[in-house]
Amino acid sequence: MKEVNSIKKPPILRFAPSPTGPMHIGNLRTALFNYLFAKNNGGKFFLRIEDTDLERSKIEYEKIIKDILEWMKIDYEPLVLRQSERIKIYQNIALELYKKDKAYYCKCDFLIEEKKDYNFSLCYCKNEKYKNGVLRYKVPKNINISFEDLVLKKNITVNTNTIEDFALLRSNSIPTYNLTVVVDDIELNITDVLRGNEHIYNTPKQILLYKELEKKPPNFGHFPMIFGDDKKKLSKRNGSVSVLEYKNKGFLQEALFNFLIRLGWGYKNKEIFSLQEAINLFNIEKISKSPAIFDEKKLQYLGNYYLKNNYKDYINLIVDNFENLKNPSLFIKIIEEFSKRYSNISALKNSLKFIFEEPILKKENLDIIHKNSQILKDIIHLLENIDEKKENLQEKLMELHKQNNCLLIIRIALTNQEISPPLWDVLSYIGKEELIRRLTKYLH
Repeated sequence: MKEVNSIKKPPILRFAPSPTGPMHIGNLRTALFNYLFAKNNGGKFFLRIEDTDLERSKIEYEKIIKDILEWMKIDYEPLVLRQSERIKIYQNIALELYKKDKAYYCKCDFLIEEKKDYNFSLCYCKNEKYKNGVLRYKVPKNINISFEDLVLKKNITVNTNTIEDFALLRSNSIPTYNLTVVVDDIELNITDVLRGNEHIYNTPKQILLYKELEKKPPNFGHFPMIFGDDKKKLSKRNGSVSVLEYKNKGFLQEALFNFLIRLGWGYKNKEIFSLQEAINLFNIEKISKSPAIFDEKKLQYLGNYYLKNNYKDYINLIVDNFENLKNPSLFIKIIEEFSKRYSNISALKNSLKFIFEEPILKKENLDIIHKNSQILKDIIHLLENIDEKKENLQEKLMELHKQNNCLLIIRIALTNQEISPPLWDVLSYIGKEELIRRLTKYLH
């Protein structure tokens, strides 16, 4: 099999989502692998909107797709084909095949419900001369359709006797997937089609149409599925959520990018890639033939890595929900300390809310404070009598802590947690008077 990364002619690839729902992890991985392959070889990358499902396709989903690609820094060619604007083109090509006796109208759709394995290759309709119904392609008999799969790294051969006469136009004349993708890929001069292996059964059908239209088929490659940690197909139950959910949680772009490119691809033992590094190093030969495992812990690790190292680049996003900061520079120091503990901006923001809003303590934490009311009184007494101009609050609290573990009580009262990042900067930000007020209420 040829070394595909040594292609002399720059490749042309595409990402062709359907705007019928949220973009999921598998969709975005497909976009990334196509983009990296194209850019690694100096080629072009197109976006195509497959919106022939007129009832389910929504412009808001298309906008989300484009917004996510922009967020992930995946740029595409200015020409964006929208299939709903090309219906007539597909219909005309299908009708040309009909005129050449390469297709026929079928009225047997009702049999699909009655007999799931109904063989349209044996359909009597092809001997009739119907003028309407489902337009089906006449699959030629006993021909071997072969292609070298770029990802699975093997030759795949399918005999046409195993392929049913598949639809080109539905009964309402709306074109089907197998027709539209072939016509559009010819229009864009696509050289390589990389997609999930759920499409592998469509590939022989599409190769037949390329031959019928007297065009050379592109190279094909099919990615294995993404499994959850239970080794089952990724779903809501085992980790699959829309990309937008991860974005809205505040996972940084770099974290999700690195997580996705490692779902089935890698370079030696390298864990962290910039976009340019990934472009330079990407080789389709290194894509695994086995299913990738969606490891939530790995995503959390990458989220934490980038948040604690890149938090300064996202300060505006982090402080977005906090108004009237009285000491911005001190608050940024607090962010620096807290960012070491969290994997996304949403979790970080939530961890800082206690500075501005008193938490409602869990019963077990209230019990701890009530059982240690004398320690609470000692803390309040210290705060009320310290002269901060002459004495260091941190030193005084540390002295008291050695006697009665007072810092645990302060931490629980302020954060509703027994464990948290160091609170010295937080105490300075909240201020002595506010701290006394918050602690005093637990004496009653």
